Amino acid sequence: RDYQRRHAWTWEHQALARARPVAGSPALARDFAKVREEILCLPRESAKLKAEVREMREKMAAAQPPHDAGQTDVKHDPGGIVDIEFMVQYWVLRWAHEHPGLTRHADTIGILEALAAEDLLAGAKVRTLIGAYRRYLSAEHRLKLMERGSTVDRATLDGLPDEVERLWREFFGD
Repeated sequence: RDYQRRHAWTWEHQALARARPVAGSPALARDFAKVREEILCLPRESAKLKAEVREMREKMAAAQPPHDAGQTDVKHDPGGIVDIEFMVQYWVLRWAHEHPGLTRHADTIGILEALAAEDLLAGAKVRTLIGAYRRYLSAEHRLKLMERGSTVDRATLDGLPDEVERLWREFFGD
């Protein structure tokens, strides 16, 4: 609790949005859940939070190796899995102090559904993001099973990366 309150970086709070206990006693799991909710519900300055999330996303993108033109990395390229997850984590950190129900889920789709239920994100946007996320995860899982990385022919994604990228720009700018 002390580390998360006083020393953790924004990216560590982003990770906390998806964190959940996987081992240990039920009492430890309850204590973890309390600390997680407490930290996620801290009020944050929106512009600073947005800048820090965008900066971390840019660092991650810069670290990715190039791939063939016409291919899309469903995880790391603009409009991919990481963009969806970063948007969702930003929204939790931005709004959980007013909408603690956002902390009840640790999975991206559950959080997106909670954002819609709290009227924080329009249903059409949520449907776009959930549809893209499911499509990307399905493609990524197939590619992993074939030991082929995470790139696909961009044309097979029916414009989903463009839609997700448009939503990213709407919330984070260019």
